Amino acid sequence: LEQLVDVITEFPNEVEYIFRPSCVSLQRCGGCCGDEGLRCVPVETNTVTMQLLKIKPNGEAPYVEMAFTEHKQCECR
Repeated sequence: LEQLVDVITEFPNEVEYIFRPSCVSLQRCGGCCGDEGLRCVPVETNTVTMQLLKIKPNGEAPYVEMAFTEHKQCECR
């Protein structure tokens, strides 16, 4: 399931910076399972690297590469 993920949620220690884009599109597990006691969870993941603009408090704005986890395979557990 493709989801928009907030960069700051993924990297809470970078909260003093502004990122552009502020959200990235990633494959993530989600949705409903047939039983309320089960959750859709990743059983296989991979890392994707994206270039983002990292705006610092002093106004500097370099492009940085950031690694995000994508879910490749999901299961209800």
